[in-house]
Order: sequence, then structure tokens, then C-alpha cells
Amino acid sequence: MSTEIDIRETAERTLEEYLASSCIPKELWTNITKWLGDTQLADMYLAPEDAIGAWWGAQEAEKMGYLINFGKSCCIPSHWCPTGDDWKMAQANAKLGFVGDWQTLIDNDALIKIEN
Repeated sequence: MSTEIDIRETAERTLEEYLASSCIPKELWTNITKWLGDTQLADMYLAPEDAIGAWWGAQEAEKMGYLINFGKSCCIPSHWCPTGDDWKMAQANAKLGFVGDWQTLIDNDALIKIEN
């Protein structure tokens, strides 16, 4: 039990450190950590690049009217993590990675249409 708690605490600390050294604007940090907690994906994606990439991919999919079933996706969310020194360029690179995996999401039936 304590090992599981230690792993979660380490993952949270690592995520905080990653965000602090990233180009991701500070005003998004709370949104990212809240989303990870609300979706419980913080337990699935312990590496900060995967956790942030999952958040990013979910935001992009939602803009198009979809939710991602990460269990079925067979994608590595770190490919969608905005990285680099410039936030605008990091977003462009993250979008490129996400678009590159779009067919895999379709093929694995990992996209769920949001009903309005």
C-alpha cells in the first residue's frame, strides 16, 4: 500500500517539476492536474510526458467532438505532449503528433462521439 502511495507522490512531484521546466503556460498547470485527477489518468500515465500528452490529446479530440478511450487507443500519449522552448511551436508539434495518430485512434475504435 505504501509503495502505491509513494509511486503516486513521486509521479505528482515529477509532473510538477516537468511543468515548471516546460514552456507550458503556468495558467494551464491547474487545468492539467485537475483533468488528470478527474479522469484518473494520473494513475495510468505516471510519466509527465504521457500524462500531459493525454491531456493535450483529449483537448484536441474534444474540439472535434470526440472523447478518447485511452484503454483502446494503442497510442503513446507522449507523442502528443507539447515540448520545446516556444509555446506556439510546442503546440504545433503536439498537434502534428496527434494528427499522426488519428488513424490509429479510428482503427482501434478509441474515439467516442460526444452527444449534444
